[in-house]
Amino acid sequence: MKIRYNYLFNCEGLSLCPNHSRVFCNLPLPGGATVALAMRLNRPTYLALTGPAARCSGRTMPRAGARAGFSLVEVVVAMVLLAILAAGLISSTMQIRKAADSNMREALAVAVGTGFLEQLISAEFPLLQIAADNNVLWDFFTRDGSPEPIRIRPVGYDGEADSIEIPLVTDTDGNESVTMPLQVLPMVERAEGNPDNALNIVVRIRWNEALSKEERTRSFVYVRSRVPR
Repeated sequence: MKIRYNYLFNCEGLSLCPNHSRVFCNLPLPGGATVALAMRLNRPTYLALTGPAARCSGRTMPRAGARAGFSLVEVVVAMVLLAILAAGLISSTMQIRKAADSNMREALAVAVGTGFLEQLISAEFPLLQIAADNNVLWDFFTRDGSPEPIRIRPVGYDGEADSIEIPLVTDTDGNESVTMPLQVLPMVERAEGNPDNALNIVVRIRWNEALSKEERTRSFVYVRSRVPR
């Protein structure tokens, strides 16, 4: 038989069992036996034959259909922990994005600097000597084949450099929507030990990080010697 109950009160002569939610009412029967009657509100729940002096068992009888819930303190603690975890995830995401963008820009700067250095290396030696002596404008060719006039400085020059825009993102029509400004500083000078037969070539690239705005610099160095014909 399935028993359904909520709060039980018992009374041995209508007395409440201390520290418990239920009490028993003991009804004497002929022959010295008693009937322990446990009641829920005004309905009897079950009948049991016991010996004299039925007492409280100390067991708490659960309420049928009762549902466990969360207190306000538990909810607040959970929300605080969730906020801490969310802040850590957001910070990690920002750091990953920053590192990825920094690596992409550095790789692009290395590619541009290496390309400019290769163009200087492949030039004729007398033209490089003229550039080393006169700080001339030199036409560097970009990836689309158009010339980019950039002034050649002496090695060690740390002043103003020429700026170029490198496309990072293009739209569906091929237009440049996001660009990366680069400062290119090519430098050529005669070598000290053998100025007529050797040239020092340096290409310095400067750029700024997108998020931190920190200035970054990479330099590419090559020693070009005269090749006898």
